[in-house]
Amino acid sequence: MSQAGKLNSAAGPVPPSVATSYQTDAGVAVPVANVLNVLGGEGIDTSGAGNTVTISGEDATAAATAGAANKGIASFDSASFTVTAGFVTLNGSATNIASVNVDANTAPGTDPVLPNGSGQITITGGQVAPGTIGANVLRTDSLAANTFTIEIQRSAAVGAPVLAANGVSHFDSARFTVNPDGFVSASGTGIGQTITGNSGGALSPTAGNWNILGASAAAGTSPVTTSGAVSTLTVNVQTSQALAAADATKIGLSNFSSADFAVAATGFVTLSTTGAAKTITGDSGGALSPTANNWNILGLSGSKTSGSGSTLTVKSPPYADQGGSVSVTLNSGSFATAAVTLTTPVTAGLADGDLLEFVATNGVLVIQLAATQVAHLGVAATSVAGTITGTSTSDSITLRYQASTNDWWATSSIGTFVLA
Repeated sequence: MSQAGKLNSAAGPVPPSVATSYQTDAGVAVPVANVLNVLGGEGIDTSGAGNTVTISGEDATAAATAGAANKGIASFDSASFTVTAGFVTLNGSATNIASVNVDANTAPGTDPVLPNGSGQITITGGQVAPGTIGANVLRTDSLAANTFTIEIQRSAAVGAPVLAANGVSHFDSARFTVNPDGFVSASGTGIGQTITGNSGGALSPTAGNWNILGASAAAGTSPVTTSGAVSTLTVNVQTSQALAAADATKIGLSNFSSADFAVAATGFVTLSTTGAAKTITGDSGGALSPTANNWNILGLSGSKTSGSGSTLTVKSPPYADQGGSVSVTLNSGSFATAAVTLTTPVTAGLADGDLLEFVATNGVLVIQLAATQVAHLGVAATSVAGTITGTSTSDSITLRYQASTNDWWATSSIGTFVLA
């Protein structure tokens, strides 16, 4: 407080008439009846004794709210505060929190989080979607000024243990029970806690595990059955059996003779190349096996075979009309329906006893021998690759082949034939 006059001076009291006004920090005080009031304000007390006025500051006090009665003079703990030119700040030591660092922030949130004007930081709790946080599954996240949220993620369904998928969950009451301690167990009606087969009664798991085994059973009337004991369920499939007719209750497992069947990697079963019908036996030559599941049944020495559908026909020999000059088929008969020349088959492929029959039904028949061949009729013989010529309709002749001589021999004839 400055003043134009003083209450006291070194020389002694100043006469009241001399002090006419007193300058203060805010305004001017003027004595009234030579009296000047010196009063205290918030946190300041004044007292007077004799010719002395004492001005003293009150000590500051702690209170829940601001108030004039709590104001006063204070000093600050240097471990917690810093005072610079009278400006007091928290010094950020372990005993005080000036700010809080968080794991994440999104504006208007900040990192670090600072107290508001009242020195307060708001902390809340919340949850987020699975996979939001990462491996920690719990984080601090500032989303607004002076505030941060402690977030925990919800749990997720994954195919294998993953720490980052941990989180808070709640449980389907139809399948689980949760006691007041938070202990979760399967309910008695929601999740199957036992398993029952055809026999053995209800089975319970051992250490949370069922053993489900496969086995084969003797042939019977149930293709698949189950049986169990303790925590083991066995699935039995019956073996197959030979029956006279189809019966679905007799279906079963089989394995196949490798001599008769082939089984592909896909389980597809086919007859092997020598299977099922294993052999066929003729008048000579012993037992015959098929080739690629097939037998050839051929006609020789006067016979021919033909097949259609499921029928095999043997002709001995087969006959056909010949109205033009051609080479005839081995082991066959020919009706010459005109004056034609019929040629014998070539030597290659001929065998002992192979047969040719010729009947002239309309005109003179000429039989031409193939190259290198000779024909005999009684004591007469043709030249090599010669001819046998009839003389009229109704002539007929039968020839048999001899492989060792490459000759045709007439075994019967009707009419007159000329050999050349």
